[in-house]
Amino acid sequence: MPLEREGGQAQFIVHDHAPTPQGSELEALLTWLQENLARDLTLADIAERAWTSTRTLIRRFGDQTGTTPLQWLHRARIRQAQHRLETTVPVLRIRDHPKPGT
Repeated sequence: MPLEREGGQAQFIVHDHAPTPQGSELEALLTWLQENLARDLTLADIAERAWTSTRTLIRRFGDQTGTTPLQWLHRARIRQAQHRLETTVPVLRIRDHPKPGT
């Protein structure tokens, strides 16, 4: 789906938090990940936080979220960045910037 619709109509995109399986054993971990998106987390860090091995984490994460821990983390970071871009000071378009040296 294109990010902009033809005719000048803005594209409406909902940027919720990543789905968190309520009541699942990963609920606390996913909440922690959402709160720590700015940290440089590795799979080992996430597994340690979940008190499990990386292999078990990957299997449980896939079963309960349908994705891997790092893919979930990347998508959550992208959603956060999109939300910040849409709700803060408008970003100038590249064509609006003067060329260097002018």
